[in-house]
Amino acid sequence: MKRFKKMMAIAIVAVMTMMYAVPTWAATGDHLATAENKIEATDVVAGDSVEYYQLVHWDNGNWALTDLGSQCGVTLENLVDGITEAEATTIANAMTGKTKTGDMEVNATTDTTFEKTGVAAGLYYLKAIPATNNLDTVYNPAFVSADYTEGGNTVSFGTTYESSAVVKKSSVPFDKEVDSTNITDYVDVKPGDTIPYKITTKVPSFGTTFDHPVFTIKDTLSSGLTLGDTITVKYGDQTTTTNVANVVTIEKGTPTNGFTVTFQESYLKGLNGATPEVEITYSATVQDVTDNVTYLDNKAKLTFSNSPTTTKDQDDITRHYTFSIDGNLLGSSQNQTDELIKVACDENGSPIYETKTTYYDKQVNPLDGAEFTLTPTGSTGGTAKTATSTKGGHIQFLGLDAGTYELVETAAPSGYVKDSKTYIVEIVPTYDDATSDAPILTKYEVKFYEKGASSNTLLTTTTFNTTNEGEGINKTVTTSADGDHTQVIGNTPGKELPSTGGMGTTLFYLIGAILVIGAGVILVTRKRVEQ
Repeated sequence: MKRFKKMMAIAIVAVMTMMYAVPTWAATGDHLATAENKIEATDVVAGDSVEYYQLVHWDNGNWALTDLGSQCGVTLENLVDGITEAEATTIANAMTGKTKTGDMEVNATTDTTFEKTGVAAGLYYLKAIPATNNLDTVYNPAFVSADYTEGGNTVSFGTTYESSAVVKKSSVPFDKEVDSTNITDYVDVKPGDTIPYKITTKVPSFGTTFDHPVFTIKDTLSSGLTLGDTITVKYGDQTTTTNVANVVTIEKGTPTNGFTVTFQESYLKGLNGATPEVEITYSATVQDVTDNVTYLDNKAKLTFSNSPTTTKDQDDITRHYTFSIDGNLLGSSQNQTDELIKVACDENGSPIYETKTTYYDKQVNPLDGAEFTLTPTGSTGGTAKTATSTKGGHIQFLGLDAGTYELVETAAPSGYVKDSKTYIVEIVPTYDDATSDAPILTKYEVKFYEKGASSNTLLTTTTFNTTNEGEGINKTVTTSADGDHTQVIGNTPGKELPSTGGMGTTLFYLIGAILVIGAGVILVTRKRVEQ
């Protein structure tokens, strides 16, 4: 059959050559040969572009390969016979890097149709090119012909081409998200929290046009996240957590602290134009942190063939944040924040100076060795944390979720009386689009209240304004310049007095009771003796 088709193609070329040889008088213009007015590409994404390459032209009464056509890797006879997918791949590969014949023009009415008028007769390869911001479209090669006309008669190049072609394409969506209906639960987090993730995408229609199709997903976790044990990959109606020969591989630790899912070339080519959906689910756990505000990200990248010879990347990201009190912004004591300071003071609350230190124009005497407990309240998650004030007076709690906490002093340094008050600490972040998977922290406030019987009294508010660099956050934060930013918690010299009903009073009661009982015994004994 193939031999017969080849012989027929040769015969068609021969007949064309005999019937449409241009006589010498055609040059006078009386019967000048002309081509169809226009070639056209339809169903192109608005904003994309289309190039055209002329492979065959009408040359002195014969169909012949152009200079580009002679480099396309397919013979004239096979072009006449109709282009197979394999031949389309060969042509697309051969035209990569070659000088195009020209650009097609968008039809202003539709935005999705491209056309070129006044073209010469022949066969054209159309190459649709996604715009820079079009990251999810894959185009297959398209071919159109401009027919030859003379004396009212039209001869088409081959029998399978039209002057207009629908450019076959497929969409490649890509989304990385927190796998939860309550996304806001995972915007601010704390060490120990486990965050569920989901990546969704779809394999484009490769077919046999693509010799070496690529479809790979890489996921990279920030250093504050640890990848969970199981990565589940669903493709079409199949699901796996391990490598499947000739289908998909799952590589943990590549990249470092992440994974790579690669669909094999044999699987992609064997889909025969099918476009299975892909879903990858996994989890990561938040680790201990050292920064005042810690930015955690999880970035996924899809690399796929968007043409037989090129690839394109798509990426998506999730963001999470943890907070602290008196944290080290960059793990350095020079950058420690000062929103809570423990000091020595007299009974009137005035500092007792042994060492003077200034915080925001306030002179204090830092006191170390005071022990505190910070306990989450209400809907704030987590467990109680303890801290001891440093020589600088800092009381540091790292890795806090946003929310409300109770702060109490549980033990004073030797020679001092502990503070009997209960404080309320509130961490209030502000996000740019807090309901998305990739919010940007714009500022956060640390508020200190004195707890009262019926209401709380606001004491100080420390406001941190954050700056962002690209996808991440610049961890060097700056405090606002207005107001009092340091909450002082004072201890007075002295020793703890026994609490009411303590051992001191009890001892007196006990001795008195013994004396009374003893006196009663003596009295009873004496009366018996007298009787």
